[in-house]
Amino acid sequence: PTIKPSKLAFIAEDTRAAAVVTDARLSKAWLPVWRSAHPWLQTCIAVRSETLDTPGITPWPNNAMESAPDAPLCIDQDLAALIYTSGTTGQPKGVMLSHLNMVHAWRSVQTYLQLRTDDVIGLAIPPTFSYGLYNLLMGLGVGATVVLEPQAAFPAQVVETLRREQATVFPGVPTLFASLLELEHFCAAQLPSLRLVTNAASALAFSAGRRVDTRNSADCFEALAASSDPWRPSTMTCSFSMSRCGTIPGLRRCSSLFTCSSS
Repeated sequence: PTIKPSKLAFIAEDTRAAAVVTDARLSKAWLPVWRSAHPWLQTCIAVRSETLDTPGITPWPNNAMESAPDAPLCIDQDLAALIYTSGTTGQPKGVMLSHLNMVHAWRSVQTYLQLRTDDVIGLAIPPTFSYGLYNLLMGLGVGATVVLEPQAAFPAQVVETLRREQATVFPGVPTLFASLLELEHFCAAQLPSLRLVTNAASALAFSAGRRVDTRNSADCFEALAASSDPWRPSTMTCSFSMSRCGTIPGLRRCSSLFTCSSS
């Protein structure tokens, strides 16, 4: 929702996207791109399109739409997705992911996290980031429920969504956890359904993990593993068995709390 029109225009031109699937509420970002009439951008499908006075936009859902054509045959090394960098130090760069890349990453992380069909994943990380995307895909893949929370900039809203939707899984990044810990009443948040919290992007400092544990009255943050490996997310969970926790590097048991060890 916070993407700038200039960045979106660059990505649309760089990828030569043929279609955009969006929401009318985000029209300030994508409508200028649609109106610029890129020759390869032929289709725009938008939820709540009836609120827009712009021709050529296909509403969604639309019972009159034709059924999707058969997917073309492809091999596992064909391009599946492009994920763009933030562009903080320059123009965003697209990372090409093959079907094999994505299936391997999906299986690897799912094997590690063991998400379940009865899980409710509270996703406050945008799917434009790889960890947000893979949590979305893993949830869909195992048949779990994924709740998208677009207001990550407002930590109180995130906590309220987790409570209201009875989230059992909460993936995050260090900046998100830092903002949650700044909430004055975070320790009073009742999140009894939460069983698994994961951290990615960079290692979560033990001090931050301990603060999460001590400030959450649900008392379900029982384990913390800090990992510098971006492909192996850090986890805090109350559901891992001892044998499973023993496979996490740097984790040792101290009383009822799992803590990090530098050894």
